[in-house]
Amino acid sequence: SVDRYIEKVLKRPNNQDQSIEYVGGEILRTDDEYLKMNGHKLEQIVQREYPELLDIVKKENNRDLKYLIANEAMTLHARGDFIPKKFAEILAKVQK
Repeated sequence: SVDRYIEKVLKRPNNQDQSIEYVGGEILRTDDEYLKMNGHKLEQIVQREYPELLDIVKKENNRDLKYLIANEAMTLHARGDFIPKKFAEILAKVQK
């Protein structure tokens, strides 16, 4: 699924030149170019390639797409297992 997503967003195969480790133990191979993309540009591409996401944003009183993805995908549906380990580490440091 990561490969299909990267191919749809970048219009080329996933280079699999970066790894993301999640708190649930999964490690997924992704693309360095994708990870370094400008956030606004990336959001525009994702909304163009996945227009159904705009329907979700509208249903949620126009909440920010990034917030909805983080809240729904990373925490509610995956029970926190798909929170990137780096996010968890940074949050732990900030709380000290």
